[in-house]
Amino acid sequence: MDFWKKIIFVSLVSIFLGCSVDQSDEPAIEEEELVFVEELFSFGIAHQTSNSELAWDWKSSSPYLPVHILNQEGKVVSGQITLPWFTQGNALSVAEPPVLVEKGWGLVFRNFGTESQGVSRPYFALYNSETKKLLVMVYNAKNDSGNYLISKLSLSNASGFLLKELESEPCEIIQYDSWFNMEFDLAEVAITPDFSESQIQIESTGYQLVTFSNK
Repeated sequence: MDFWKKIIFVSLVSIFLGCSVDQSDEPAIEEEELVFVEELFSFGIAHQTSNSELAWDWKSSSPYLPVHILNQEGKVVSGQITLPWFTQGNALSVAEPPVLVEKGWGLVFRNFGTESQGVSRPYFALYNSETKKLLVMVYNAKNDSGNYLISKLSLSNASGFLLKELESEPCEIIQYDSWFNMEFDLAEVAITPDFSESQIQIESTGYQLVTFSNK
């Protein structure tokens, strides 16, 4: 996945046409496509889990979540947004979302902002104690566009000692009111994180695929 860390890369795809159909001596037509990966935006999240307020029923049947968003003018805007499993196009918007029906899931941290201190991108995280999967959901409050988001998680203990760094799988960016679904596999690390006393740092970058063809 190293190529996702680069701002721009180029891949050359050659497609040969007519060879299996046209048996004449005419040369095959070669089509070339240049695929560029362009960095569009980036953002970071720093969270001290000891400050997390976990009194939130994330399994509520209500599709709406009250939030307090800090806008670009520095003002706190209060309102409601739709949870991921009720958001059209989100991977969790299915008849039986895994986080609601599978065993082991629990809320480990969240930040939806307050009336006095808004958050630029509301977020929450669920951890599965059986599969060791950490699912971080970040609301796309800036309406950032693109194709994919890549995120890196830095997990430290309460003293700030870095325990592990992990990279997420690419997550698709939906082009409207949506969430970023970031999944990290903590089964790869030889630690059991104490989310009640941890420091979380997430750095995310959004990319767009741009294709040029010689057709």
